[in-house]
Amino acid sequence: MRNSSFFPYVTPNHFSAADFAEINGFTLDKEFNLIAPVMVFFEADCAQKEPARKALIQLKRLKHPLMDGLTVSEVMAERSTPADLRSRYNGLMMAIAASEIETAECYIDPYGAFSFRVGDDANVLMGDSSGTFAMYNNAAAVRERLREAENEAMTA
Repeated sequence: MRNSSFFPYVTPNHFSAADFAEINGFTLDKEFNLIAPVMVFFEADCAQKEPARKALIQLKRLKHPLMDGLTVSEVMAERSTPADLRSRYNGLMMAIAASEIETAECYIDPYGAFSFRVGDDANVLMGDSSGTFAMYNNAAAVRERLREAENEAMTA
């Protein structure tokens, strides 16, 4: 069953940070810090199995909707990737960017990469053409990169 706070197509063309709905009991950063290691494990092939397993255990324990009907062992055996994982990661990235820099503009470049434009920098948190933003392990690093881009834009 799909959680009503999830959208099937969380892309810059189909979604905005204003559409994002927090899940009860999770702040943006707390949820991102649990979703990101799982996303990195499945999407970036970085062999970060243990951080992903620990995050999945927490998501299951906290009754996060991504883990509805799944066990940690099923997910880790890659028999079943959590539905909406990519969409939730993208939505969290967009919500964090909006909360950090009000003027950050989310867009898809001509090659299909998701990115933010901050000032003249059109490559902030740019992913590749796989339909996601750049892979980050934690919200603090995302916020730091956004602040860097904002500071560069103000001094340019």
